Amino acid sequence: MNLFVRGSLAAVVAAAVFAVGAAAGDAGKTYHSAMFQPPFTVRLPTGWIVAERNPLGVQFYKSCRSCPDGGEEHGEVTIDSSLSNLSVTRAIKLLHRTTSGAKVGPVQQVAIGSLQGMGFTARRIGRPVQVPQIGYSTDPTGQPLLVLVVKRVGRILTILVDSGPIPRAQAAIFTANANALLKTLKFST
Repeated sequence: MNLFVRGSLAAVVAAAVFAVGAAAGDAGKTYHSAMFQPPFTVRLPTGWIVAERNPLGVQFYKSCRSCPDGGEEHGEVTIDSSLSNLSVTRAIKLLHRTTSGAKVGPVQQVAIGSLQGMGFTARRIGRPVQVPQIGYSTDPTGQPLLVLVVKRVGRILTILVDSGPIPRAQAAIFTANANALLKTLKFST
């Protein structure tokens, strides 16, 4: 049963909880950030890698050497801290208003592990999904994108969980792994 395809935020989180059993036994290595601010540690699912793009952006995804984008096209978790000057409420309202190429769902309270904040889903409608405030663009097809805003160690963080254009069954596995990763994410000052 894949609850992710319903498109609501509650369904996305429920799908992750439902499917996390498959990911729980797939523990990889612990990663300590080198560039992203604020610093973090995370336990990566087996085969997943970290791409610290700059001090404001980091992505996690399963490596695929034969893929054009190294595996990102099979789903990625993006964390961005460029909206740190805003409150959680202002940041989520801004992202909700400016996300394009998708039908955005209502803003709701969200909790994944110790990450608590506000979020919404962005259901793809056949056009590239754009989150311009953080420079994010993704595929026009696939399962809904989850957009979260949380406050950790005094910083506002935007978290995007994007399964990309993969089939539903693979998206459920990706989502379970993404949520297992997010549950292990620890920030420091």
